[in-house]
Amino acid sequence: MVKPDAQKSKDIEIANRITSFVKPYLLADEQVSSFVVKRALEQSVEIKSESIKYSTQSMIYFSSFDVIKGISFAEKSIELDPNDSVSWNHYMLGTFWRLGPREALEVVQRARKHIVSWEMMRNGLFYALQTADFAIVKELYFELKKADKLDELVSEERERRALDRAIDYTKLAEKHNKIDAVRSLSALMLDQLDWQQKQYASPRLVDVSDEDGPSLLLEIYVLDSDSKACSDMNIKLISNRASLGMIDWSLGGLFVSSKKEDALNASKTE
Repeated sequence: MVKPDAQKSKDIEIANRITSFVKPYLLADEQVSSFVVKRALEQSVEIKSESIKYSTQSMIYFSSFDVIKGISFAEKSIELDPNDSVSWNHYMLGTFWRLGPREALEVVQRARKHIVSWEMMRNGLFYALQTADFAIVKELYFELKKADKLDELVSEERERRALDRAIDYTKLAEKHNKIDAVRSLSALMLDQLDWQQKQYASPRLVDVSDEDGPSLLLEIYVLDSDSKACSDMNIKLISNRASLGMIDWSLGGLFVSSKKEDALNASKTE
């Protein structure tokens, strides 16, 4: 009989091997072959710990674009062991790369009730920026700073610039008492994007106040879109806002076309 500690080590070794094999398909947005999926699932059956097995299988399914099963197995895993940071991390990455930053941020916020993972908080900070959820930007920023983890985990110049902009946007939204309104408008705008555009979503909050009164503009840069596509999206956005009663026009919304290299200068996480 294999001792519990030895079995867990073996389970983790198998899980790491499978994950390291399928994860590149997740990050590269490439379709994995049915043979690879079948082989990975067969190997995962060797894992005795159900929570580790389900977490591994969730990564397999997310990598193969089976989002429904990816979520289902991730939920099974964290239900069995809500204190496992690896399972939460797999869930977070799967939702980000297949659904977008808003869903990934929801996973981060759920995970924080069970575990302390500075890396997840760091990712959550950038997910919050991408979704213009500036209340969470502020919360995570100061939590990482208080723990003396901010400089360690946000060290690249590009990331620091994006974070500095996020703090400026947060202050601007607070000044105009628009934190909740900006988050709601951003959610409505992100709903118009496809899953790849959401990954590279790059918001910009601009003060456009004039003699007629205070006013803000939320711009979201859209990956590889042309001006005509953005114009159509802007017209649809106005219609959607009106139908939902979001008629506070002192906060405007605007889609702006963006190239991939421009989007990478904002808030991309891996």
